[in-house]
Amino acid sequence: MNTLHHAYIVFGKNDSADSFENKLAFDIKKEYSLNVEGVKFEFDSISVENVDEIARATRIIPQTGFARIVSVKGAGISTSSQHALLKTLEEPIPDTYICIFLSHEIPLMPTVLSRVRVVKEVGGSVDDKKVKDFIKASQAERLEMTKDLLADYDKERIGKSEIIRFLEALIQEFKSNFKGKATEPKLASVLLVETYMRDTNASLKQCLELLALSL
Repeated sequence: MNTLHHAYIVFGKNDSADSFENKLAFDIKKEYSLNVEGVKFEFDSISVENVDEIARATRIIPQTGFARIVSVKGAGISTSSQHALLKTLEEPIPDTYICIFLSHEIPLMPTVLSRVRVVKEVGGSVDDKKVKDFIKASQAERLEMTKDLLADYDKERIGKSEIIRFLEALIQEFKSNFKGKATEPKLASVLLVETYMRDTNASLKQCLELLALSL
């Protein structure tokens, strides 16, 4: 009985991708006696142009005796990109498996959901102390903290998805431990910055500066 699906969307920390791919490769070898080759993509947020790249990679039929896993990592995928992805999901290539790893759980179109298998992995946690320190810090201190985040991003120590996770942790901290009307504008500011951050055209520097100045 075929227990594998041709397309997966995996919600969770992107460093869980390797273990998921390894398990899928093992299952492919076990079920179909095929060797496995891989194609990997990584984007901040998956755009329509990125979907075109993914589609081109899936259209190449694997050589005899091989299966291909097309692995895609991203912080999110917009509705327009999901629309663009539909054709690739609707016309699977034999022995080709698409794995899309999203660092955050987001709404998916019903037409996408009906064509993929959704997996929820356990995500990595954000340092709780850093979140609390950021909220308690002065405006000048927060600006310095955001500079450190930008420096880590520029040196590729972290990706945009890690910064978005930090924002989500801030939102959760405000919702859980800060109540009252005085908190509402601050929470609204963080939510706004998070929305901007998910826009592929947004300036990371401007988003973080807005965050630092708004709390």
